[in-house]
Amino acid sequence: MSRYVTGLLLSSNKTLQGIYAQQVWPESQGVSQRAMHAAVFEAGWDSAGLMGRHRAVVSGAHHGRGLEVMSLDWTYLHHDRGPKIYATKRAYDYVEGRMSRHQTLVTAVVANTDRIDGLAVEVQFPNYQAEELGYLNMTAPRGLRGLGGCPAAIY
Repeated sequence: MSRYVTGLLLSSNKTLQGIYAQQVWPESQGVSQRAMHAAVFEAGWDSAGLMGRHRAVVSGAHHGRGLEVMSLDWTYLHHDRGPKIYATKRAYDYVEGRMSRHQTLVTAVVANTDRIDGLAVEVQFPNYQAEELGYLNMTAPRGLRGLGGCPAAIY
């Protein structure tokens, strides 16, 4: 399900075929709407299962082709009008020279001299550290308050 939502948020082509093309990178043939449904249902709506199957297919195309390089990268997806959009945060945009709202998009690819294949596309989760520490401090025994509520913090 999260792959569908990620695809709807990030893909320029919002069709099932467009989402599939962004996440699975078909090269030899067109992808039918049924193919996307089949892949999702066969993986039991488990995004890790779906990507595991995808990586198994991709690895066969890369095996024995020489030096492989994996790249992990992130970029900002700007949402200036969407403070309530999931995982947006406010930060300084050095390109625009102003404060802006954005989501962080993390991508991973594997490449050799012949091809490049996507391994993952994820929107970074929001940072709830302040809320988590507040909860831990609120529920901690009195002697541990201010230490993050974690007994391990005193060792």
